[in-house]
Amino acid sequence: MLRIPADSPRQATYLLAALEQVGEGVSIVDADLGVVAYNRRFLELLDFPAERAEQWPSFGDFIRYNAERGEYGPGDPEAQVRERIEAAHRCEPHEFRRTRPDGTVLEIRGTPVAGGGFVTTYRDVTHEVRTGDALRSEQAFSAELLDSLPGIFYLISPDGRYLRWNRNFERVTDYSREEIAELHPLDLFAGDEKDIVATAIGYVFERGAFEVEAALVTRDGRSIDYFFSGVRIDAGDEPVLAGLGVDITGRKTAENLVNTLNASLEERVRQRTAELESRNRELEAFSYSVAHDLRGPLRAIDGFSHLLLEECGDRIGPDGHTYLGRIRGASQRLGELIDDLLDLARVSRHEVAREPVDLSARVAALRQELEEQEPERRVDWDIAAEATASADPVLIGHVIENLVRNAWKFSAERDPARIEFGCRIENGETIFHLADNGAGFDMTYVDKLFKPFQRLHHPSRFAGTGIGLAIVARVIERHGGRLWAESAPDQGAKFHFTLPPG
Repeated sequence: MLRIPADSPRQATYLLAALEQVGEGVSIVDADLGVVAYNRRFLELLDFPAERAEQWPSFGDFIRYNAERGEYGPGDPEAQVRERIEAAHRCEPHEFRRTRPDGTVLEIRGTPVAGGGFVTTYRDVTHEVRTGDALRSEQAFSAELLDSLPGIFYLISPDGRYLRWNRNFERVTDYSREEIAELHPLDLFAGDEKDIVATAIGYVFERGAFEVEAALVTRDGRSIDYFFSGVRIDAGDEPVLAGLGVDITGRKTAENLVNTLNASLEERVRQRTAELESRNRELEAFSYSVAHDLRGPLRAIDGFSHLLLEECGDRIGPDGHTYLGRIRGASQRLGELIDDLLDLARVSRHEVAREPVDLSARVAALRQELEEQEPERRVDWDIAAEATASADPVLIGHVIENLVRNAWKFSAERDPARIEFGCRIENGETIFHLADNGAGFDMTYVDKLFKPFQRLHHPSRFAGTGIGLAIVARVIERHGGRLWAESAPDQGAKFHFTLPPG
């Protein structure tokens, strides 16, 4: 490891001990390029075999060994050796890095010595290189990540300097990097929004976060609506504000459009409301006219027909009696129809006011009334106890009365008749039903069932105006419920309805 004159053993021992204490590899070369000394670390770093190193008298031998192993890249190894030896002859300071085949990176520094020769140190910088590469890779990734953000990103110091920003920031504002470095954040805003943004920046440094909407002003004076959010990052010597801005021009345009449409819609609703109120007044006037102006003539027709039969019946032949009977029947049916139409109009105008209603009690009260009117009929009733619903008591009364009276009417040909009222829970919803074992109907025509003036039975068999179920449907609809029926000819009918809470 040491080649110095034999008459200086003490100096050789000191020199060797000093070299071994150095953490780096060291080689000393004289003016004739002879290797004077080296330490173990030198052999380890350059992977020189110790038994052969003792036999190599010159610097060229070491270089040639590395060249033969291909550690100087492709080409003529001898040319590589000559180039390195000539550089050493010039005794010029040099510094370079070399990567060994196993990936180890060596930093080599050569320092000339007065009188000829030089000292070269070899240091393993693999960890430093890899750490630097990783750091550069991480920085490149961070830059790409920030540049890929859909909005503008920036870091602001407490004194209002832009410390970092992404490419979108430059693209949107149209300022160069040099210009942005000289800008104050408030330079990108105008008017009252300067104060809004200044307050927001101060807030984030005090409280830690902020959100604000403001119009960003570009280099050429364009104004762009942005939503800004920021957080304080406490890292390093002083905190910084990390902010992100998102273009909300599309949202603002949509909001303006919605506001315009809302204003237009409100005006249209106002106009339609006025029109509906006017039509309701006309409907009320029509109802008043029907109730007062038509009932009088109908009562007169029925009354005079009745007097004519009583006082002049013996002078009127059988055909006359038949005709007068038809006149009276028609006038009475027309009166009933007027009453039903008025009921339908009232149902449509009545304001729904919900409260708990005992539907079972309503059905039971109607049962008593019907049995008093026709005590000769035999009817089996099955009324569920305390079936209640949240409904308008007036309107729901129309539903119960029409359904129960229909069941009573259409089961008149049965002895005994059967009428059932009850409720059940399905999927959290209460479903009420009223069923009978009467005449029933063909489900082919079920679509006509709830429309005014639609009848599925001849009037000579079952009297009626065809308005009752239309009233039922209108009331259930106004309560937001559902109504449907199940039936078959001569096998009765079952009506279902729901009354969801208001």
